[in-house]
Amino acid sequence: WYSGPTLAGALDLLQPPITSLELPLRMPVQDVYKFDDRRIIAGRIESGHLRQGDSLLFSPSNKTVRVATIEAWNANETIMALRAGESVGFTLDEQIFVERGEICSLTTNPPMLSNVFRGRIFWLGREPLVEGARLKMKLCTAEYQVEVEKIERVIDVSDLGTSAGQSVERNAVAEVVFRARRQVALDPFENNMVTGRFVLVEDYDIVGGGLISMDGYADQRAGQTIRATNIFRVEHRVPEEDRWRHNGHRGGVLWMTGLSGAGKSTLAFSLEQYLFRKGY
Repeated sequence: WYSGPTLAGALDLLQPPITSLELPLRMPVQDVYKFDDRRIIAGRIESGHLRQGDSLLFSPSNKTVRVATIEAWNANETIMALRAGESVGFTLDEQIFVERGEICSLTTNPPMLSNVFRGRIFWLGREPLVEGARLKMKLCTAEYQVEVEKIERVIDVSDLGTSAGQSVERNAVAEVVFRARRQVALDPFENNMVTGRFVLVEDYDIVGGGLISMDGYADQRAGQTIRATNIFRVEHRVPEEDRWRHNGHRGGVLWMTGLSGAGKSTLAFSLEQYLFRKGY
């Protein structure tokens, strides 16, 4: 039995006002179903509208596509649009790999991408939250591994006074900087309350929840989507098959990844020598 303040009630103290009633499309992907010759993207529209023919962007994968059809059971007429609060299944005009947890939006108004953000959290864990703690964060239908990079301040819920602290005790409210292992598709809570709030899990127990703030942090999407516009693919004068036949083997690329000092270069050069002696 828990008799302390509720998670929802504590977070109400921290909620900034929603700045606009006209929210952009946000639909977290719940699942992808194979049905006859169709691949149907399924989920619930949390904000905005989805229309047939819309140009969509899936985040954080940055894949763009158009809505081909909106599907429904026993529909007597073609469905052209759906709005927030409705569950939807739709097909795409081309086959791309989309997985559970991605956020579907219009290309004109996507969510932010970042691996670091602030969270105004309410802590429910039995042990205090400390810097360096690693937790699972659930945001809509996605799960991310996050680390507490910094505890910026602890908030007194009785008078909203703040103080510095190295830990967050149970039932306390704090502002914390989180860093994720990969890019997170999110919105500041003041922009969208659905994609701007999260739950923290540790050992299968819910240990807290929070609201996302991007104050002081930039959208990292531009660094991933901007590409050079003066680079073009050209056709070679030696066909690939002729090159394979002349060399006696197919071509290939080996991509070695790892931490600095792990031995990538040493291994690559040794492999280069070995393959050269073998005639490759």
